[in-house]
Amino acid sequence: MDRIRFGGLASGMDTESIVQKLMQAERMKYDSVKAKKQKLVWKQDMYREMNTSLSTLQSTLNKIRWEGSWSKYKLTSSNEAAISVTNSGATSSATHTMKATKLAEYAQLSASPKNDGTMPGLNKLTGDSLTTPLEVGTKDKKITVNLGGVEQTITFAAGEKFETPEELKDALQQRLNAAFGGNKIKAEIIDGALSLEPVEIATGATKPLTVAGDGENSDFLKKLGFYQGQSNRIQRFTTMEQLQKRLGMAPSDDVSFEINGQKIELKKHESVQELIEKVNNSTAGVKLSYDEYNQTFSFISKNSGSDAVINIKDTSGILDKLGFSTLEAHGQDAEFELDNIKMTRNSNTFTIDGLTYNLKEINKTVTVNAQPDTDALFNQIKDFMDKYNETIDIINKKLGEKTNRSFQPLTDEQKKEMKEKEIELWEEKAKSGLLKNDAYLSSALMEMRQALYQSVEGIAGFNHLSQIGIETSGDYKDKGKLIFKNNDETKLKEAIAKDPEAIAKLFSAKPTKESLPKPSNTSSPEYAAYKAREEERYKESGLVVRLYARVEQAINDVKLRIDNKGYETSDDTSIKKEITGIDKRLLRMEKLLKEKEERYYKQFTAMEKALSKYNSQSNWLSSQFGMGQ
Repeated sequence: MDRIRFGGLASGMDTESIVQKLMQAERMKYDSVKAKKQKLVWKQDMYREMNTSLSTLQSTLNKIRWEGSWSKYKLTSSNEAAISVTNSGATSSATHTMKATKLAEYAQLSASPKNDGTMPGLNKLTGDSLTTPLEVGTKDKKITVNLGGVEQTITFAAGEKFETPEELKDALQQRLNAAFGGNKIKAEIIDGALSLEPVEIATGATKPLTVAGDGENSDFLKKLGFYQGQSNRIQRFTTMEQLQKRLGMAPSDDVSFEINGQKIELKKHESVQELIEKVNNSTAGVKLSYDEYNQTFSFISKNSGSDAVINIKDTSGILDKLGFSTLEAHGQDAEFELDNIKMTRNSNTFTIDGLTYNLKEINKTVTVNAQPDTDALFNQIKDFMDKYNETIDIINKKLGEKTNRSFQPLTDEQKKEMKEKEIELWEEKAKSGLLKNDAYLSSALMEMRQALYQSVEGIAGFNHLSQIGIETSGDYKDKGKLIFKNNDETKLKEAIAKDPEAIAKLFSAKPTKESLPKPSNTSSPEYAAYKAREEERYKESGLVVRLYARVEQAINDVKLRIDNKGYETSDDTSIKKEITGIDKRLLRMEKLLKEKEERYYKQFTAMEKALSKYNSQSNWLSSQFGMGQ
């Protein structure tokens, strides 16, 4: 807690103000050191901004430093409907003829259970009379019936009671006729259970029929023998128990079969959807699907070709009831002729020599052409030049930024007297020039320029940018930007048309010489040999490959300058280390300032005490002289 001081009681002086003014002078050195720290913090942020720009360039380079990324070919097929083709790494112009004689097929089994459209109740009613009369109760009961998308509500009035199954069936039939019209839905008693059957035939198929009821109505629906959402079709949420009853099987917890040696087991409460998931998630290599509208179950192998197989053992008999008369199927390989050479593949989509073919029809001879896509190559080079120029422009602007020495970082006291916008404008000028002629960034730019403007050794055709019409700008204001010679793109386009493969090598060639292990002793002959080999590999590397390496090194160097994080080095010249040293110095200075301020207050306090004593003595003497008169 700050002390409460009462200064100047004896002297009448504003000692608090005097001390603060004395301390302002003392704090000037402290503020100067603090300003130096602020500049370093700003400098760190600026370095990070430069690294962001370099990283963006590096990302662009990473996409085009591989030879495959320069494989730009236009592919055409004389009959896309029969055989289509796409580029997956073509490396030269080519013309091929192809004819498919067989298409690859998956192993597949499909079946649809017999369905006459009847929706049988799952609970049997007793003989000619109900053991317990079915009573509606004190409230109306309502069930919803949906026939082919037309939904109606069937109401059983409170107090109604039905003694026999026939009586119940007749009452339901009357209500169905009233709701849907006569001869639309037929109610019957089949095997002692209430059943519903659509009568109308729509587009050659039985109309879908569902029943539902919510709350107490759901309980009444169960009394009628139906479950919530029951349909005359098998649905994905249909349980194995309901499915077995629907198929005329006695409900059992043993619903199982084997497929390609993998056992699939389900309990009676599990659904058709869970059956599908168990098959699809197994290691059988087979997928199961179900088409609700067409009531079709389909097993299909996950891969095509002659090795694809489906082999099923129907251990519980449920697949037989679902209509599967055959339990084994095999796939088929694609057979085709490529340039009159017979070949096979296990898929209709495959890649040969960088071209991906997709077989669609058989017995159609197709001509496939692969020709250089000169426009795509030109645009890739142009985009590279633009990104490179953008990056060095950002760095050059920082390197040439004017330094405003009259604008120094603001102290806390100065900020208190300024508006936020004024502070922002001031600091913008104070930051200017902090990276002017920075050694790290200047070195990075020089290395990047050399990477692009030194010849690539060991390649045929073009080995220098100038040979394809690209050079560095002669305008000093451009500071090394890449431009087209005489502002003419023609030479590059002609070079691409003449030898696209040589263009690819110029930018993406990989060194032929193997790298050597890097020795730890930098003074050893082995290290000298390592450095010599790296220089040889550098000279053989394509322009983008070199530039990528130089940009990566620049990013790492700047990171080292920022905080030395992630680098093992005893020579820590990072800004972070400088800031840490300044922070320690500021702590020491703060301590000394507090001690000096306390010393000033003590001196003024001593002065006040002396004056008070003097005043007291003076007053006493005055009083004594006054008494003698």
